[in-house]
Amino acid sequence: MGIVANGATFAVTGMTGAPTSFSCTVIEGSSPVQTVPKINDTNLSTTTSEKFIQGKIVDPGEFSATIEFDQTDANLGTHLTLASGTPLLTHGSGTGTLTFPKVASGASVNAKYAGTGFFTRFGLPQLASNGKMTCQITFAFDGQTAPTFTRES
Repeated sequence: MGIVANGATFAVTGMTGAPTSFSCTVIEGSSPVQTVPKINDTNLSTTTSEKFIQGKIVDPGEFSATIEFDQTDANLGTHLTLASGTPLLTHGSGTGTLTFPKVASGASVNAKYAGTGFFTRFGLPQLASNGKMTCQITFAFDGQTAPTFTRES
């Protein structure tokens, strides 16, 4: 069964600096991909192919998205400029929560993926005639509080 992503949201709370939270309307996003490195275990006695072992430390991934640019957002100036506060890219870690749309008719709680992290990218919008203003963001999960997935219920 396919699932439609409409209704998904992203928000960050508990950041240091002002404002302490951020939320946005997501147009399109790439969900975090957790990875572990493959470590080359080849030595000079190897004669046929390289050998690898699995790493033990997980990279919790990042969330990248195209979001609606809202120039009427009262916090936007604070997010983007030093003159009105700490820019979003230098705020401390906060808790990022990717909320998925409900799919079961009897569900009361959305599925969520949440963990601490920080912004590594926040772009100004693309400008085009007759075009919707959108911008790009990237939130890197830092592993300080490991991300967890909570299923819909």
